[in-house]
Amino acid sequence: MSQEAATTAPQQPQRLMLFPTLVVSTSWPEAREHVQTLRDTILGRRAAVPVSPATLLGWRSDNDLVDWGGEGGRALCDHVVRRADGAVYDKLQQGAAVRFDWSIEMWAQVTERLGSIQVHSHPGAYLTALYIVDDGYAGSADPALGGELVFVDPRYPIVRMRNPDLRSRRADDSADQHEVRLRPTTGQLLIFPSWLAHGLMPFYGTARRIMIGINLAARRPVE
Repeated sequence: MSQEAATTAPQQPQRLMLFPTLVVSTSWPEAREHVQTLRDTILGRRAAVPVSPATLLGWRSDNDLVDWGGEGGRALCDHVVRRADGAVYDKLQQGAAVRFDWSIEMWAQVTERLGSIQVHSHPGAYLTALYIVDDGYAGSADPALGGELVFVDPRYPIVRMRNPDLRSRRADDSADQHEVRLRPTTGQLLIFPSWLAHGLMPFYGTARRIMIGINLAARRPVE
């Protein structure tokens, strides 16, 4: 092809997806060793302290699970902290000297049939983790059971206010959506920015769902 032809040939447009939001989906390698004891500890805590912060058809502990969750709770927290350390970058760090550590909030959430969690975020924290102790589906793949995790586009509702029927075309030619729904699975660990609004759709299963949440606030140690 001549140089003239190369400069005049039409080019395919490139769709650059700028400013992506990172959501990490992984597992907890030590789950087999700890998860049954951790599950029993959470249900025992619920029986001992039945009054909890407001939740819809379920129970939520205070933010001190790391204190009463035993060896399993501490092991899960340590694993999440290691994952968080690998997911961030301190541009002023020199060598191996770490300038930040994490302030931890850790709680348990038990959801019953028809339970849900309203869309919310966690101001003040940097990263949030969610570990699924038991998804409550009892092995069923029936989508009618609901209970999906919902992540809301942080640009919403601005991107829908003037023309709600118009959607951006994504790189795979699908329409852009203002929310993403993920069906959680037992043993799944999700880590995402704490500012990302998230919630839980109504759960129609007959078994209880057990989850653990962790907030990590970046804290610069006193020098």
